[in-house]
This record gives sequence, C-alpha cells and structure tokens, in this order.
Amino acid sequence: MEKFKSFMKHVIYFVIGYLIFIIFSAFIQMIIFKDINYISSVLYAIKSGTFLYISIWFLILIVNIIGNINLIQKLNENLKKMRKDKEKEFPKEKGEIKVKKKIFITILLIMIIIVGTLFTNIARKIIIIKDLQSKISKYQEKDNFYVKIITDNFTSEKFVKGNKIKEVLHRNIDSGDIYIIQVTEDDEIRTYTISSNIKKLYILKREKNNERVKVGSYVDAENINEVLYNSLVSKIYEEELDGEKCYVIDSLKNTNIGAYSSETTSIKIYLSKETGLTIKILETEENGKESINERLEYKFDCVTDENMEEPDREGLTIETHE
Repeated sequence: MEKFKSFMKHVIYFVIGYLIFIIFSAFIQMIIFKDINYISSVLYAIKSGTFLYISIWFLILIVNIIGNINLIQKLNENLKKMRKDKEKEFPKEKGEIKVKKKIFITILLIMIIIVGTLFTNIARKIIIIKDLQSKISKYQEKDNFYVKIITDNFTSEKFVKGNKIKEVLHRNIDSGDIYIIQVTEDDEIRTYTISSNIKKLYILKREKNNERVKVGSYVDAENINEVLYNSLVSKIYEEELDGEKCYVIDSLKNTNIGAYSSETTSIKIYLSKETGLTIKILETEENGKESINERLEYKFDCVTDENMEEPDREGLTIETHE
C-alpha cells in the first residue's frame, strides 16, 4: 500500500510538473513570437517539450537510483524520528498538518478531475472527427455526383462527371433572372453569363489539371496534429435538423472553416451523423444577422451527359483569355 501511495504521489508530481512546464513554455513562446496565439503555442510546447520533460525526469530518476541510497534512508529515518518527537510535543500541530494535507489532496484531486475532463472532451471530439472522416471518405471516392446549395438569395447546382465540372448559379434580381454557368474541363474554364440584357461567354485557357474533384468536407486534416488543433478550437455537439441527426462543428478557427465576413462571430457546420456530409452552413454576425444560411442536398452516380450540356453559343459575346 505504501509503495502504491508513493507511486501515485510521483505520478501526481509528474502530471502537475508537466502542466506547469507546458504552460510556462507556451507563455515564453507568446512573449518571443508576438504573432502566435495561445492555442498554437500550447500545441507547439506539447510537441516540442514533451520529450525534453520526460528526459529530465528520467535523468532525475537515474541520479536517484545511483545515488547514496543508504544516506537517503538514514536521512528519512532521522526526519521521521524528528517528526514523531515533534508530534508528541505539539499534538495540535499534528492535527493542523493533517488538515493541510487533506486540503492539498483535495486541490490535487480537483485539478486531476479538471484536466481529466478536458482531455476526455478533446478525445471525444477527435473520435467524432475521425468517425466522420471515415464515413465521408466513401463519398469522396466517387467521381459522379450532384450537389445543390439553397439560400435565401440564390440557388447553386454542381454537376461532376469524371474530370468535368458544371456549376450553375441562379439568382433572381430586380431586372429578372440571371444565370452564371461555369464549366471546367481539361485546359479550359468556360463561364456563361445569361440574363435579360447580358449574353456572354468568357473562356479562360489554363494548364490541364488532372486532380480528381471530390465532394466537399469540413473534417479534412493532413495529419493528427491538425485533427488535435481542430478539436481544441471547435465545439462539437449533437443536434437534430429536420429529423436528421447531426454533429454541429461550431468554430471560427477550425482550419476547414473560413469566415465569409469580417463581422462574423459564429460559424456552425451541420454534418450528417450517418454520412458525414455537410447539410447546412450557418454564419452569424455580431448583430445576430445571418450572413450565410445554406442548405445542401446530394445525389450520387446520377449525373448524365445531358446534365453536362452547355448553353448554345449562338448570339453570345465571346471572349478568350490565355
């Protein structure tokens, strides 16, 4: 039992020392690098300082092992004897020491609970992100899909068939309907603008891009460090949207999320729990105004050659740029 208590005491010392070491390292980095935020400095401190901290503890352990054990034991025995003599002379102090010890243990337990809760919450968010990545990956492998985005101001449709992309933006303005149709294929981007008073085709020549088009995702990450960062800077909770269970990623600093407006105070991404696909994007400004409120619909393996047809060029003003 004594050995276990001693072991737990050293574990507690190790954890507290590690937290102090990381916080201090992060603080020093913020002083040296004024443009770095606290989260980034903590992550860098964890990444770069953990090995150093463990090495220091290991060195201390080795020194203690090879040190004069007998001398340490004698010192401990003398200290215990002095403590017992003192307790006999001053029984009141003994009680005060016990109270202080209980307070210290209570504070330590509270700290452990707080840290444990923090790490549990981060671990939960990492698991959710990894699960959503796994679910959406099977859709990202498809090269034939349709995405429709509906807002109060416009409707956008995206058709993907192989390496050819056709995007149709429809907007109703005072002068009537306006359609902007953009077709990306091989070494060309063709943009059609068609309204009651504009009929134009703009052709942009470019280098051929063979990169495969994938359905969009808000849980992409290049490595585990990015997953960890996004877990730290994002709230992730469950919500139901029109009968569909969703995970909501609420964050302004997530690497997959960019604010549309500088006045934005909240960005919420609704992801289907079943598929991992984004089904709603909600961006709110400080005054409560919704700058973006998009609903997304998906279909897979449904796009035909007819869907990819382009408008008739007759009567259009054509410009070509290379």
